[in-house]
Amino acid sequence: MEFLAAIRLVQNIQLLCFAVIFLCMLVENPRDSRVRWLVVNYLLGGIGALVALKSLHVPATAAYVLNFEIPQLRYAALHLAVVSFVDLGRRTRWLAPLLALACVPAYLLGHTPALQTQQYNVLAGGLAVQTCWTAMLLFKSQEVMTRLPRTLIGTFLLIYCAVEIARLGVTMLTGHGPAMSAPWLETFSIDVFVVAGCLTPLAFIWMMNSRLLADLTLQTVSDPLTNLLNRRGFQEAFDRLCQSHIVAGKDFALAVADLDRFKSINDTYGHVEGDAVLCRAAALLKGELRRGDVIGRLGGEEFVFIFADSNPVQAMLLTERLRAALEETAFPVPGGVLHVTASFGVTTSCGRAAPSLILLLREADSAMYAAKNAGRNLTRICEPLDRPNAALAAV
Repeated sequence: MEFLAAIRLVQNIQLLCFAVIFLCMLVENPRDSRVRWLVVNYLLGGIGALVALKSLHVPATAAYVLNFEIPQLRYAALHLAVVSFVDLGRRTRWLAPLLALACVPAYLLGHTPALQTQQYNVLAGGLAVQTCWTAMLLFKSQEVMTRLPRTLIGTFLLIYCAVEIARLGVTMLTGHGPAMSAPWLETFSIDVFVVAGCLTPLAFIWMMNSRLLADLTLQTVSDPLTNLLNRRGFQEAFDRLCQSHIVAGKDFALAVADLDRFKSINDTYGHVEGDAVLCRAAALLKGELRRGDVIGRLGGEEFVFIFADSNPVQAMLLTERLRAALEETAFPVPGGVLHVTASFGVTTSCGRAAPSLILLLREADSAMYAAKNAGRNLTRICEPLDRPNAALAAV
């Protein structure tokens, strides 16, 4: 019993510490609903700890009800924090706190031995449902960057669910709570509860940091207007694809596209509408690509593409598909619609051991300017500049 009392003391102090930590986090970012529900979780835990430590003087009946109800309300708050994080289960999110509150009448009946057994059943059943439900949301999310911490929290919640089901089973079979009928299970469940109190908040912070790091990384490699890769991101994608194609002995192609007479769009409709046209064009071109192809924005109205595993003929067909799709699309602008065209320049790796991005861009640019000079809305392909008798082909 002294050992269990020591564990509970550690648990209570732990809950108070995390309540302070998350409260400080909420002060720094009061709009973060994830942290807000974690604060609720650990403030409730802190209240329960103060009641258990006799530091918060409440009537005996209230203390008895809080002893049963606070764990359920805490896991309901954790459920709401997970819903806010994974953005799943929003329509049913309030069922968790309602389930916890629905158990209050059972705890108000008193604490006679017969009633206490049933109250243990209500507590264990409620916690099993809540923890399993929350774990399922964590596993259902498809977010790659948070997979490890989500799996850790979800797995531990399932373990906790299994423990509560075991407590429920023991109580129903013996007619007594685990403290009397299965002390080993009572000790194990308390250990699990203490570990959960430490592991869950740390893993939740890990999830938040993983997403933040992924978002910061994305910002460094993506164009903020079109959400396409910027020059840095495109360079990284090019290096990865180039290396994989060299190892596999395959060719790839690089194309550059420049929207025709885009300055006149800005001059006629304004830069806001010009940016809208640019974003729609970017989305259209990206949607026409095959899986494994890459698109980026070099700046202004110029886009760049990598066509994986493509020879010159395939590259020309792919580029022509992009050009035709753009030409055939009507872009809404104030007062009507606008048809936008682009000039494309294409080049290929052509078996070269390690073509540089700078060289391929120079070749594709040369072909693209040739398309501009020939009348725009055309595609030109450039023979490698590092080969003799380089020439341009027209489509």
